[in-house]
Amino acid sequence: MQEEYSKKWDKCLEIIRDIIPAEQFKSWFSPLTFLRVENDVLTIYCPTEFFAEQLEERYINVLGKTLKRVFGPSIRLIYEYPIVADDPSSKISVGSAHPSRDVILSLYGLSAAYLLSYVIDKKPHSKPGIVLQSLGEKWSKFSYTLYLCHYPLLHVVYKYIYPVQSDQMNLCTTLTILLIATCVTLICYPIYYLFERHTSTVKQFINSHLIHKP
Repeated sequence: MQEEYSKKWDKCLEIIRDIIPAEQFKSWFSPLTFLRVENDVLTIYCPTEFFAEQLEERYINVLGKTLKRVFGPSIRLIYEYPIVADDPSSKISVGSAHPSRDVILSLYGLSAAYLLSYVIDKKPHSKPGIVLQSLGEKWSKFSYTLYLCHYPLLHVVYKYIYPVQSDQMNLCTTLTILLIATCVTLICYPIYYLFERHTSTVKQFINSHLIHKP
């Protein structure tokens, strides 16, 4: 299995070699050595702590996107380097300081939850506020369908449609997440319309014909 992961790391290096100048690749990526992948954590060996910090600062965007493209969106990166120069036995492992996609999505999710709670608690007076509250009420009607269906839909999106996700909070990331959320909502609504919308009717049928059958 580690041999397969090693080949994936080599594939990452090939991709990065085509993106950055040859001299930079030789200076910053040739010294890196694949060590292992365990529980979606990729560990690579680099010469020094300073080298790891500079690599993180200069190339984490291209490295992170390439890793997610080859290994998958759940991959995480750890640097391993010796504390004492030229002494591999004094090695230490340090995780990448760059925020992961899960952290970014959590921040967006918390922001959206706070906004929705604020809208619900505050009675709107302006037209945009009334429209926003109306949309919130409509969303709440099929919240259970969203809860059941959003994860498998997002899994399909991130695995097959949009496998490379940004690890930065910027306008592009925000618009992408809003677009994905809109698409998931549009897919879930027909499911709600066919099933969840008839929940009360199904309950009445069960009560009258099965539970309280005369």
